[in-house]
Amino acid sequence: MPFKLFGQIPQSGHPACDHTKQGEIERAPYAGVRRPTEGSRWIIDCAHRDDPRPLYLLVWGGLEDVAQALNDAPEILPKLRVYWIGGPNKKWSPDAYQYVVDHHPTLWMIESNATYRGWYTGGDQSGVWGNEQFVSEHIKGIGALGNFFVRQKADIKMGDTPSVGWLLNGRLEDPSHPGWGGRYVRAWKRPNLKLNRLPKESDRIEVFGILELVISAGDAPPDAKATLIVENQRLIGHLADDRTMRFRFCPKAAKQYSFQLESTVASLDGLRGAITACAPEPSVAARPDARLPNWWTDDLAPSLAEGPHSGAKTVSRWRESYLSDFAGRILRCQRPVPVNSAELAP
Repeated sequence: MPFKLFGQIPQSGHPACDHTKQGEIERAPYAGVRRPTEGSRWIIDCAHRDDPRPLYLLVWGGLEDVAQALNDAPEILPKLRVYWIGGPNKKWSPDAYQYVVDHHPTLWMIESNATYRGWYTGGDQSGVWGNEQFVSEHIKGIGALGNFFVRQKADIKMGDTPSVGWLLNGRLEDPSHPGWGGRYVRAWKRPNLKLNRLPKESDRIEVFGILELVISAGDAPPDAKATLIVENQRLIGHLADDRTMRFRFCPKAAKQYSFQLESTVASLDGLRGAITACAPEPSVAARPDARLPNWWTDDLAPSLAEGPHSGAKTVSRWRESYLSDFAGRILRCQRPVPVNSAELAP
């Protein structure tokens, strides 16, 4: 799963990242963790450095490597500051996510499920500030990096970039303070609906919540298998010691989802269900969960939403500022600049 690890912020205020490691390439099993990876070991190694400053983790995919690092070295937890682009990524990482909530609730975490969308949704998009027009006028043809960018995409739908914006312009220890990465509120109890059956259309769950199904498999053999099919996902079931088949699912949008089971267990095969995911009531944000003292998430105030995306205006309000900064930085790539190798020494 992709994540970006930024070392302790140097005195210059600019983030430093000098290595690439391989993280987990599969979603976590029901337990939430599987085995150490290069990425999870690197998180641990960096957190153990003799440096009093926090270690910032910008997570752009699933939480697998963060969960694994915390499982293997829980003593690093106070050192970590995690900014996670959740939302659709949470859909692919519900087991690792639930592991962190259940076992490491005091982790310092920004869970940005919708706020990050303000980077490319809303704000002033007139003229040069349009998603495509900006790239055409300020990125295309500006050195090798600008050309590489345009070959990948023609607009600024960069859903992970707000996490970098948070490092560049914000108050790192106070997510409630405005900044390019958004402004957040203390998290309310993380929504988790447990059912011992497939859900029905009348069942409701908060969007970005975790649906956990614990369904009796009767006297199924130890090698019994089951798969929960929902949209473009095939969720592999976990056969627990109590002979229940278990699944976790996270809805990424407020709408109805349909389910179907495929299984080697006759009593489970062919079962169907559905559930409706709903936007949370803004009032829940007024009840922060004492169990999650350092956990932050989207501000649900209607005045801060861009369409269905809660909190997105806390990013889009900065659109001209961060795009102007982007345009200035890309100019550095227009031509090679001689660098004194001594300046690169640690």
